[in-house]
Amino acid sequence: MRQLLYRTPFARIQECLINNAPQRLTISFSRRLGYLDTSAEAVAIVRGWLDPKGWIGSYIWNLNEFGKAVFQNSLPTNPEAGLNALEMNLPTYDADTPIIAGNYVSRALRSMAWNAALFDRCAALLQLLSVYGSLDDLYAQAGVGGDGVGEADVEGPDDLGGLAVAHRWEDMGSMQCN
Repeated sequence: MRQLLYRTPFARIQECLINNAPQRLTISFSRRLGYLDTSAEAVAIVRGWLDPKGWIGSYIWNLNEFGKAVFQNSLPTNPEAGLNALEMNLPTYDADTPIIAGNYVSRALRSMAWNAALFDRCAALLQLLSVYGSLDDLYAQAGVGGDGVGEADVEGPDDLGGLAVAHRWEDMGSMQCN
């Protein structure tokens, strides 16, 4: 793959694997690019995709399933480009207009935050999402329904304000102490 990227002109790659390709092929290509973070060619391709005006970066906060797959797959190759796109294309928000984004945004931010150089910027966006994000998005990230109550509404040591880890609590009943 690395040799293919090195020897093939970018315009040809763009034509065959992105613009005129079935979505499934483009997703597969993005997955392979995600493993090539040491390839200058792969980093350049992903930088172009995730550029704030690129075909993924410009819609970063409102991607369809295809766009989400390409974003998530290619992000490991150039996380800084993904973070730049999120920062530069941040939707307008205030107390009456929440930021609506799928959980793929917060998941990506949490992953990118492991990079010490990106941590502060990721934390700032996560904080912004926690304050101005849509409640539906927050519930989806937490794995609960829109009413704020999880599927199994139990009380116990793993119950965190209605976000219960029910299977652990149920398993405790069958544990025997010796």
